[in-house]
Amino acid sequence: MRMNTIKFMEIITLTLMFSLFMPLMVFATPAATITGNFTVTIENVSQPIETNETTRGLLIISQCPDSAEITQGTSKTISITIKNNESGSITDISLGATGITTTWVSFGAISSLETGETKDVNVTFNIPKTATVELKTVTISVAGKSGTVEVKDEKKLSLKVLPDEDTKATIQEMYDNYMSQAIDMNKTISKLTKQGKDTTVAQSIFDDIWSKLSAAKAGIDKGDYFSAFTNLKDLGTKIDLANKEIEKISKGFPFWIYILIAVVIIIVAVLAYMFLPSKGEETEEYEEEYEEGPEE
Repeated sequence: MRMNTIKFMEIITLTLMFSLFMPLMVFATPAATITGNFTVTIENVSQPIETNETTRGLLIISQCPDSAEITQGTSKTISITIKNNESGSITDISLGATGITTTWVSFGAISSLETGETKDVNVTFNIPKTATVELKTVTISVAGKSGTVEVKDEKKLSLKVLPDEDTKATIQEMYDNYMSQAIDMNKTISKLTKQGKDTTVAQSIFDDIWSKLSAAKAGIDKGDYFSAFTNLKDLGTKIDLANKEIEKISKGFPFWIYILIAVVIIIVAVLAYMFLPSKGEETEEYEEEYEEGPEE
């Protein structure tokens, strides 16, 4: 029995040692070396690397007007100066503009500039008669190549489209129409106010309308129809808003009616509290009648 126990312990010990040293034996096994001539094929799986090769400051718009004014149905030409600040020539030069319909602008010819060279280029704006009277922000850009590097620059200018004579007459009609509506509106608001209606909101809208009309009149008197149109162009929406508010006020009760109703409700509540018997008093009267019993 003792011998069997000893053999069993030896087997257990050998098993544990084998399990501990087996991983070391595996990792200690030297890698096999293969010799000979082989052909290795490598597939091209590389992706293009995007690089920013655009450089500013080498090709510049050195001179450009900050603003220009052009009347509807006319054209105007301005001049800009383009300069090469590069140590070499710049080729493939092109001009463009954003913030304006592309067919409304054209550029003079320029294709290349040598080192340090400058050139004046004409920019012509052709504004159609149907163009909206407004202030546009136009961005003029120039681009070219210095070798493989793209070079570019841009400048902004404010382009004011002025009304022609036909549009001036339309602006005058707009003013007369809106002024007539505003006068009638003021009379209606005053009438509703005298009736005790709450005209606070309507009066606020009217004050804004009247302010715009006054500014438009000042512009027309000075011949500045661009300013007049700027003040008039959104008045139609404001007048509609004021008329809707006036209509809502007209259908409502005068403000003092609501106050009177509230006062009446309070008086009724006070009288009810003063003269109606309380639950305690009703109980006391019932107990007295119960004690006296029914009359014989």
